[in-house]
Amino acid sequence: MLHSWDILLSQMDEQEMAEIEQFFVDNQGCFANFTFTDPWDSQVYPSCSIANDGLGLTFAGELRGAARLRIVENRA
Repeated sequence: MLHSWDILLSQMDEQEMAEIEQFFVDNQGCFANFTFTDPWDSQVYPSCSIANDGLGLTFAGELRGAARLRIVENRA
C-alpha cells in the first residue's frame, strides 16, 4: 500500500515560506525523489515526491503565511 500525506502549514513567517518554496524548487516540483519521515509514527519512507507541480502558498501578513502540498510514496 502506497502512502500519501497532505501537508498543511499555517502561521508561517516569510523565512519559513521561503524555505518551503526552496524545497519545492530543489525537488523540481514533482520530479525529484526524497526521503520523507511520517510525522505521526516516525517511519521513514525512502522514495517520496511532491504529488503535483504546483505549490499552494498564501501570505496575508506577518505570521499569517500558509502552505499546502501533498507528498506521495513512490513505487519501489
